[in-house]
Amino acid sequence: MNKAIKRIITILISISTFSALSPYKYSSIINTKAYASSSDIYLKGISVTDGDSISLNSSKKTYTTNVPNSDKEVVIRVTTNDDDDKVTIDGDENPEKQGSTKYKKTVTLEKGVNTFEIKVEDKDGDNQREYTLKIDRGGKQSSDSDSVFLDNISLDYGDIDFSKNTTSYDVNVDENVEELRVQANPENNNYIVRIDGSKVDEDDKFRKNVKLSEGENSISIDVEDDEDDDNTKTYTLNVYRGKNPSKTDSENSNAKFDNDQDSIYLDDIVLDDGDIKFTPNFNKKITSYSVDVPESAEDIIIKGEPEDGSSIVKINGTTADSNNRKRVSLNKGKNVIEIQVNTDTDKDDDNYEKRIYTLTVYRGTSEGSSTTSNSDEGKNVQDTVPSNKVNQWININGKWQYNDSTGKPIKNTWYLDRSYGKYYFFDQDGNMVTGWLANNGDWYYLDQNGAMATGWKQLGASWYYLDSQGKMKTGWFKDANGKWYYLYYSSGAMAANTYLDGYKLGADGAWIR
Repeated sequence: MNKAIKRIITILISISTFSALSPYKYSSIINTKAYASSSDIYLKGISVTDGDSISLNSSKKTYTTNVPNSDKEVVIRVTTNDDDDKVTIDGDENPEKQGSTKYKKTVTLEKGVNTFEIKVEDKDGDNQREYTLKIDRGGKQSSDSDSVFLDNISLDYGDIDFSKNTTSYDVNVDENVEELRVQANPENNNYIVRIDGSKVDEDDKFRKNVKLSEGENSISIDVEDDEDDDNTKTYTLNVYRGKNPSKTDSENSNAKFDNDQDSIYLDDIVLDDGDIKFTPNFNKKITSYSVDVPESAEDIIIKGEPEDGSSIVKINGTTADSNNRKRVSLNKGKNVIEIQVNTDTDKDDDNYEKRIYTLTVYRGTSEGSSTTSNSDEGKNVQDTVPSNKVNQWININGKWQYNDSTGKPIKNTWYLDRSYGKYYFFDQDGNMVTGWLANNGDWYYLDQNGAMATGWKQLGASWYYLDSQGKMKTGWFKDANGKWYYLYYSSGAMAANTYLDGYKLGADGAWIR
């Protein structure tokens, strides 16, 4: 055997012996590159345009930051510890370099959480570390968000003490609540509303049913100005389904579902009759409601909207009209009204289902209020003490008020009643205003029912124009038909049959060209 062959055999025996005696991970040292522990290399910093501050930790590799919903693109900036370290951002091995240790990359964001991978390695590739960066678009309010608001948030199960400036709410619901109906009314009809990522509008009554998991749930409500998509605000509902261990028993308590009746439901109950306005905080599985009406209300129209349009609605045993309404006479004091919804089948049919809701109407008084009689110049005057009725109109001594979700009257603010699509204003005492109203430097007109007027309005012999937000216009004004008018600065009244600045205005107030 020649010397060359002997040398090869010796080398192979040596390698074999090394492999047998050494741990398996070294068996591939000839053809596999072994990386050193990733703990040997770190990034010095990560930042995101408009994002929250990120503090890096040697034991942590996943980080989250929030940016406004208006940020469709952001810049991720990375700082290394060594000039020779290499950086990969979102798969880009050659991100733009700014200085010896700084790199950046512009990325596009979808609404919600966006995930990006960042890797750093030394110049030889022997040491590397990977980071995960989660950017929540919409998790932070935009700089313009101070001018866009929701008017109210209501739930079909559980109450929240809503304030338009408060953007996060904690809600606890029973473990049997598998979905929650969320209604988010915008402050302005030009705003776009999304509940849990889905757009809702007036046709949906700004509502969406959101499925709930057991335990913690987070529901986002985005409101955006249709004329300025950078002007957005996000409200968050932190919903806990079941008994929340961090809450007391009283905080965990809720109204009881009626699970004994058939699985057929109403979608809403509405009292709809002139000045009487009431929509309960309705949940299809809760079947008992109550409301106060003034003593002057001898009857009232009740509407029961079925969840399934083919279902039959009966009110006090009589089938409702084509709009699911019926006028019901009221006695003084307590009136119990039954609203039944059933399938359009015979009672003896195997598929027949029905459910009965009970509406208790108190005319002039209620279990939660009292009446007293006082003498005033020989007359008997009824003073009604308000009850803790929530989310409804009440009449106090002949004056209309609206109680919020806490049972307190709304004061010094506008309120949009979605049942009527009308705005109302309540003064410092909580009373509904009618007639002319000066508010924040603008004039508004509220009709005899308290509803804010828009468009042309004739009062006496004068015409006035109120824009889509109800504000009285003054000066030169061009209407939707392209005609020019002049409204006096001193009063807002339309000029007619006269010359102004050399322009002739006709009897209808329009400029005659």
